[in-house]
Amino acid sequence: MTRYAKARFAAYAQILSFQETLEAFKADPDGQRGNLDKSIRTIHQLVGSVTKDFENKQQSGEGRDAISATLALAEEQPPMDI
Repeated sequence: MTRYAKARFAAYAQILSFQETLEAFKADPDGQRGNLDKSIRTIHQLVGSVTKDFENKQQSGEGRDAISATLALAEEQPPMDI
């Protein structure tokens, strides 16, 4: 698997996990606040890691394609009712 495919897979998995976390937070805001905070930190770390990697590769054509594909995948997700 290329580095970009791994980043895309990780981003997709994190989006799904974040959706579940938001649903849990919606049901129990006080009890799930820590999980929501942790999920947001994980997203920040993932974005920082992927961004740094893409910057190091000077936005090659493959890198741009991977970013576009990941953003398109995120846009396909149904909106969350929170």
